[in-house]
Amino acid sequence: MGLLLIKKGFNRNDAKKISFLISKNKNYQADTMLHDELGLAYENINPGKNVLSIFIAFLIFGMLPLIIFIIGTVFNITIKNSFFWASILSGISIFLLGGFKSKITNKNWFKSGMITFLIGGIAAVAAYFVGNILSKII
Repeated sequence: MGLLLIKKGFNRNDAKKISFLISKNKNYQADTMLHDELGLAYENINPGKNVLSIFIAFLIFGMLPLIIFIIGTVFNITIKNSFFWASILSGISIFLLGGFKSKITNKNWFKSGMITFLIGGIAAVAAYFVGNILSKII
């Protein structure tokens, strides 16, 4: 906390005193550190709103990979390589989710999308191999 105050223009002695006073109120200290060091704003947490937003994101982004199967069923057509196309749509969906995440985290949208895509890709590959191994056991 003291280094942050020095960066903001306080001398070392004043920064030490202010830091000591702020540390007496842990909630204020945490809010100050979140805001000044991490650039995050304190928000009132609304669990209902959070759950609803996660549910809507799950519906939207979870439906994208299924579009290929829905089209095949609705129009009664067979789509070649449907698993491949569903995998492509999954990758796009995960990348878009990471891009939207950047709006909340104030990070670069492409970098955020790629990180989410890579993590999701690793999880998908791991799930595929676990499923493959379990199918041979069961």
